[in-house]
Amino acid sequence: MHGLRFTLDERPNAEFMSLTSKLPLLKVDDHFVAGFDAIVAYARLRIRKQLTDEQESAIRPYVEMVQVTVKNAELYAAWFDDTNFKEVTSPRYGSPYTFPLNKILPLLKRVQIKTYLGQNSPLASLDDVRESLQCDLKALSERLGPRPYFLDDVNTNELDALVFGHLTAILTSKLPNGNLVEQIHRHQNLVTFCQRVDRMFFAKEVGLNNDLYNTTVVTGVRRLPQMIIKSDA
Repeated sequence: MHGLRFTLDERPNAEFMSLTSKLPLLKVDDHFVAGFDAIVAYARLRIRKQLTDEQESAIRPYVEMVQVTVKNAELYAAWFDDTNFKEVTSPRYGSPYTFPLNKILPLLKRVQIKTYLGQNSPLASLDDVRESLQCDLKALSERLGPRPYFLDDVNTNELDALVFGHLTAILTSKLPNGNLVEQIHRHQNLVTFCQRVDRMFFAKEVGLNNDLYNTTVVTGVRRLPQMIIKSDA
């Protein structure tokens, strides 16, 4: 978003290459930077641009909200719900592997996600997921308002990147049960925001993400490898 050159390397084992198991994973020369916060810190050093204390205070609650509530809602819908897991998440997660790993690894990952949610989330059902997500989407929509980005009309920041990443994941996953997509579409400025970021920053490099512009429920399952973002530093 700030002119930092990079290439995308899609690998199914990116999660296992990360020492902390956090994604996304940024490779800079022979070093890895893992997780959203660490990558933001690295990017700030590269572009030599820091937010003011006032700007940081303005976006920090929203960053934490997305990293906790929205992330947990995504995880619950994809991994906890039986229908979503069997029809979409398990085939997608296991798609890079052959039998029996394509069956075993999704089950192991599901146990890991359920343990994480049990320790870090009060969500008990898909109704709770929808209610919690709707509150956060409303807050994000009000914060964005008519502006193109969350802080001003010109400059992007980590909140823009984080919201785009999570909402795009929901908009393009199209889970069959407890579909969360329609909740985002109740806030048209958030949908427009995702489409804008896609056109402005990704269309030239990787092409438009057509699922962002199509609200039809997709029943097929796309192979979804995990990504390593390589910095061209």
